[in-house]
Amino acid sequence: HEYGIIIYAHSSEYAFVSDYIMRNTSDSAICINAFRTVTITGNIIYGGHADFSVESRQTAVLGNFVENSSPGLYLNDLPKSGVVSVTITGNSLRDCGPAFVIHNVTQVNIANNTIAGTKGLPALNASATDDSFTIVNNQFLTGISHLKSTKVS
Repeated sequence: HEYGIIIYAHSSEYAFVSDYIMRNTSDSAICINAFRTVTITGNIIYGGHADFSVESRQTAVLGNFVENSSPGLYLNDLPKSGVVSVTITGNSLRDCGPAFVIHNVTQVNIANNTIAGTKGLPALNASATDDSFTIVNNQFLTGISHLKSTKVS
């Protein structure tokens, strides 16, 4: 079975999404709009789309496991909500292609993630990002570990 958005929240101060198991999402696994601070941690996502459609000033994606999803983690259009920072760390992604898709996002730190297999695609596909983009200490176990980045003005 394929399911649409599994978790949807709109307009509040804080969102904390933790310890869910999601399977075969056909749309965003998690959709959170108009929040100040969002933390997504300890979730398990198998198959489908692991899109995290998030609009918040501070976003942390920590310690999630994503398998066989395309893409692994997808963050899109965060600047329109006045984003201060995005941290993606401690996540494990297996057989996702690509592992990360980051579009139109500023001030991103991607660190200490484990990526195993990227289905022949870049581990990271980033576009329309600014210069405050940090990628450090990620571990690539198998697959292609190159990055694709396009800065759009």
